[in-house]
Amino acid sequence: MTNLGDTRQQTVHRPQLLFDLLSQALFSSRIDTNNHGLVLAQKAAVLAPDDPNVLYSSATILFNYSISAPIARKLLERVLEIQSHHHEAIVLLYRLMRMSGEYELAIQYAQKLVNGDSNPSPLMHYYLARAYQLHGNEKQAKTFFRKVINAKPQYFDKNTRTLKPLAEYHGGWQVDAEDSIKQICTVEGKGTYSRDQKIYPNSIVEQLQRLQEITSGKDILIYGNAPSVEAIVNDGSFLRGKDIVHMGLNNFSIVGDEIFKKWGLRTSLVCLSHSGVMFANAEAIGTLVRQPYPTMVLLNSTMLNYFVKRMDRQYISKLEERMFNYRLDDDFLPTPENPLNLPNINTLFCALCVAILGCPRRVFLLGCDQKATGDKPQKQGAFYFRSHDERYNVESKTKGIYREITHKHLKWDAERINETALITLRMLSLMFNVEQPPIYNVSPDSALDVFPQIDFNTFKDLIVR
Repeated sequence: MTNLGDTRQQTVHRPQLLFDLLSQALFSSRIDTNNHGLVLAQKAAVLAPDDPNVLYSSATILFNYSISAPIARKLLERVLEIQSHHHEAIVLLYRLMRMSGEYELAIQYAQKLVNGDSNPSPLMHYYLARAYQLHGNEKQAKTFFRKVINAKPQYFDKNTRTLKPLAEYHGGWQVDAEDSIKQICTVEGKGTYSRDQKIYPNSIVEQLQRLQEITSGKDILIYGNAPSVEAIVNDGSFLRGKDIVHMGLNNFSIVGDEIFKKWGLRTSLVCLSHSGVMFANAEAIGTLVRQPYPTMVLLNSTMLNYFVKRMDRQYISKLEERMFNYRLDDDFLPTPENPLNLPNINTLFCALCVAILGCPRRVFLLGCDQKATGDKPQKQGAFYFRSHDERYNVESKTKGIYREITHKHLKWDAERINETALITLRMLSLMFNVEQPPIYNVSPDSALDVFPQIDFNTFKDLIVR
């Protein structure tokens, strides 16, 4: 943690300074591609080492930076030393323990949440059930999944009611899960969703129409930035001349420069979920949306609200028809009331959720390894395709303990996709009345195993046929 020396004594009684620091840190964590927000959050924690609210707020910001997870953990543990039943701190520690694979501790924190409430919520029981399940105790997991399922309706809100089909699915009661999904997403057997323009200023219907004009009936290839995408660099000629939609994620220009230019392919869709990445790739985005052929950029609402209308990004606001707006308000599943609010996991999952709404023939995931290559991720192997490309701006993640932290974070992302994907995608397909396409992960060794995993030759054969 940053050492500020005597500054702490001079400023500890200045709440406005702390408020300003945390506000700036939160804003920076949403927009920057460096560690400015991390530095500001640490500074606030140093200035108020005995204030549980400041420490917790700092920890939530640090949690947004995977490399600072150990610091966030120490701050949260300090919060519990001061205030042992700080609910929010316990929840975040539970998430950190899941991220790091320390499932016994995740159970302990989830149990603390349950025991600390005379009437535990379904969410608390779900946390405990998943922790037991990940630890390998299916019997205990089912006990608490049943508590979620049997909770009275008044204990659910419009978001947490999606916990019921999740609990039924993970408890092994798939038929019940399907029934619960239909109860949430359909009326008289037909899908339903809100078109409230206060939530979605850009018409959902028009967005979907423009998306489907690009993707309907076609194969969508979603390109991650993991090392396995190298296979297409070496052998991608079979993609030439195919009516295929190519979708990039975040630093898509790296893959584009190496693969698309080589094989004469073109990017049609790009999904971005972090504003800092958008700024870093502003030139490439501008080039994409000015193409004469149909293209779309998938952006979450935070990015649109804060950045689309900036003077130096006017091309985005002028080309609104090239934008698809989704939301990342929380970790809950989409509902008819907020149908494009996607679980805040990672960019890949956002891209996949939107992709199926485009009524594609099939979806293939490429370069979605969700882990480092090699047996010892802290010492060897790569996280990224062309990992030394400066456009990643992730130098710190390639060194020392940060490699191990990043490896754990990637696996945690995969774990959460594995946990929620099938239910989320089924709910989206019902709400929007679209058929869910086959989805293949072209990475047999990927930590993302909820979809059928196929090798490159099988993928090639499917495309060629």
